[in-house]
Amino acid sequence: NLKVDIDFGGKKISTIGTNDTISKIVAGNLVVEGSFDIYFQDETERNKFINKTSSNLEIDLLGATIVGTAKNELNVYLPKLEYASSAFKNDEGVTGATIAFRAQYGEASIGTGQVRAILQNAVTGY
Repeated sequence: NLKVDIDFGGKKISTIGTNDTISKIVAGNLVVEGSFDIYFQDETERNKFINKTSSNLEIDLLGATIVGTAKNELNVYLPKLEYASSAFKNDEGVTGATIAFRAQYGEASIGTGQVRAILQNAVTGY
């Protein structure tokens, strides 16, 4: 299970004297929240989780081959996630958890790690 919500934090600026004419949209803080199930490979990874050490999450979804070695692909990179909560579980002797996470990126985080999404497919235009 994987769930990711991204809020770009944009705020509308209305023209003076009217509430329905938006003159511009100002960028706000980018907030990423979500949850996923994880099974720990060893105690090192489990301890990172328990100690709420921030982590990077990279999701790579691969599809059919387009041509040669190129595949339909969606790659999402979320840096500096902080674990918000969890529920431990044991599945056939393997320790795991359902983890909720949150990350917020503002002006202070520019250049220190960027949220990235790369889509590769055979669609010529949208």
